[in-house]
Amino acid sequence: MKILVLDPGMRKPAGHHHMWNTALRNAFTERGLEHEFLFYRLSRPELADCYPESRAHFIFNFYRRVPEDQDNARPLLAHAEYMRKDLEKLALPAGEQTLLFGHTLDAPAILGIALWYRGLAPEQRPLLALNAHFNFALPTDLTRQIYARAARIFGKTDKVRWFCVTDHMAELLAQAGRPARLLPIPFPDPACIPAAGFQGLPPVQTVFADGGKPPVFGFAGEGRQERNIELLPEALEHYLARGGRGNFLLQLSHPDTEASRTIERLAALRAACPERIRLVLRHLHRQDDYYALLQEFSALLLPFSPRVYHHYRPSQVLQEAFYLGIPAIVGSGGYMEYEAGKIRGGSLVMRENSARGLSDALLAFEQNPEERTALARAASGPYRRANNINAVMDCLLTF
Repeated sequence: MKILVLDPGMRKPAGHHHMWNTALRNAFTERGLEHEFLFYRLSRPELADCYPESRAHFIFNFYRRVPEDQDNARPLLAHAEYMRKDLEKLALPAGEQTLLFGHTLDAPAILGIALWYRGLAPEQRPLLALNAHFNFALPTDLTRQIYARAARIFGKTDKVRWFCVTDHMAELLAQAGRPARLLPIPFPDPACIPAAGFQGLPPVQTVFADGGKPPVFGFAGEGRQERNIELLPEALEHYLARGGRGNFLLQLSHPDTEASRTIERLAALRAACPERIRLVLRHLHRQDDYYALLQEFSALLLPFSPRVYHHYRPSQVLQEAFYLGIPAIVGSGGYMEYEAGKIRGGSLVMRENSARGLSDALLAFEQNPEERTALARAASGPYRRANNINAVMDCLLTF
């Protein structure tokens, strides 16, 4: 069998897509499976170097924000047409000995694949594993109609299987007429995660008793306003003024232009309290560096807005916290609170999504840090066993 991995969101040789694709490629190679990755435009030479066996000339881009006007379906349908035409141009291998795995798809992508699939002769149709990863915006009736239209085109064939990564997406797809299975997250093998003896989870700082080591509150990832980074300066000011004992390690990459004032305020705080605040304003290109950074955190700060990280848009950083056994401080509402409650890994939910709410949560974390860390460590074992590259391969190879 040949496996074709369709990832129209892969744009640079770094970040979660690259980590996941590397895990998939290693798994395919270990199992002797012929494979090829199909990306959104291999325009960067370094990306082509990472995947020399792969090709792509996609116009379709998973990260293109498409308006969802209930009275005008044309933008979404045009986006689906990009996907259909791209697949036609690629002239992919045909038949049941080919599995096309789309691991980062939205509604227009799945409809475009359905339209392309309908145009193939029955003997040319490959097996399809389609992962409806998330919706940028809350699904509208139009979004649901597009999923339902794709489901009708595919019909009841057993050559097409739908997957998703959240419970609410599974409910949405079932309502659209196509039951979906939750797809495990292709985390790399724990032995690949840097830190001596990761299997035993030693690196996270956990001792906060009187005279013990203070907690390290961490933030990692892109400095986008939608992640509520503007709460950080005021929250830190409140927390330090109220006698909080913890330290901060904040890594922000690719900041929005609107985030410049926030970063200036964080830099001023670092200058005033250099022994309490570390600020890393660069992207961590190496997976080893990124995971090593996360394991310095006693708690991960995720004060994300529920309007953005709603029930249909998961946070990959929160998923990594579960995997690594690190408790998180999360915004209330939406995916963050729901998933933190589902995993029960010692995470703390902010009472209100504000700077004062985050400051209160930091102080509350200090009241029982050892208990929260123990819960996070206990939950990480089952989470890692359920979410890893081997579990993903089991899903893909059970057709």
